[in-house]
Amino acid sequence: MKSYLTSTFLTVLCMVAICPVYAQEIDTVKLHRTELLKSRLDVSLAIAERIDSVMIQYKKEMKKVIAELNLDEKTRRARIDQLIDVKNRMLSTFLTQNQLRKVVPTTERRVLDARHIE
Repeated sequence: MKSYLTSTFLTVLCMVAICPVYAQEIDTVKLHRTELLKSRLDVSLAIAERIDSVMIQYKKEMKKVIAELNLDEKTRRARIDQLIDVKNRMLSTFLTQNQLRKVVPTTERRVLDARHIE
């Protein structure tokens, strides 16, 4: 029994020790991503964080649509196009056309209204 408790305690201790390191890795990745956006688009850190936030939300919503196996292809495509449009419109509220061209993939520009990016 004592051995079991010691083993459990050590396991919990290791898990607690690992959690902050994992959280730091995530923060480091986010920081690297925002720094990359900041330098590539020549924007402030606050704008880079807004861009990152929009992109993260877009990816979450895209995963939900892809996970919906009961959708037919036409409905799925319409939802994806809507997500692309929302993301691009949100980005266009604080990025210039040149910045949008750098951050929005060519395949996703077709959904964006012509006055924003093309």
